[in-house]
Amino acid sequence: MANEPNKVTLLDQSGNPLFSVAESHHESLNNKGSEKTRSIRIEGPVNCVVTCFDDQEFRMGQNSVQITKIVGGPVVVPIAQNFVQGQQKNGVFMGTTSTYKWQFNKAIEQKWWNTLVTGGWEAVKAWLTSEKVYDYVSLGGGVDGYVSKLNGSTSDNNHVDNLSSIKFGI
Repeated sequence: MANEPNKVTLLDQSGNPLFSVAESHHESLNNKGSEKTRSIRIEGPVNCVVTCFDDQEFRMGQNSVQITKIVGGPVVVPIAQNFVQGQQKNGVFMGTTSTYKWQFNKAIEQKWWNTLVTGGWEAVKAWLTSEKVYDYVSLGGGVDGYVSKLNGSTSDNNHVDNLSSIKFGI
């Protein structure tokens, strides 16, 4: 696929490589020490996409983050740091840095996600806007979100702290 990276390296808290992958890993990476991952380094073409999951098998019931690289060189993304701050409801949050776009998925339902995400970010935003179960929120700093109206619980766990599976491309 044109939107797949060449390689993703998992980095520990000191920026040291834990190991690298050159393709998606559906199965759990925990036996390789992936739970120590604090950042990832993405190497590949502009607009390549990587999704990091807190759970194995690309499950969406826990946190995940989709990264789209927007520059030519390697990009380091701190996936274990909060993408949004404070107590947040479950939902989808989107933002951009100077080197990548990110979409943080906080415990969303998988049954509709896989089909929808292949349409790109604009399709995701359009669908979430049209649904009656998500509220649009602007968190400032160019970060937008769509949070669940159905689940009122909140948490400040707004990152991927135990990288278990990784998906290349959309």
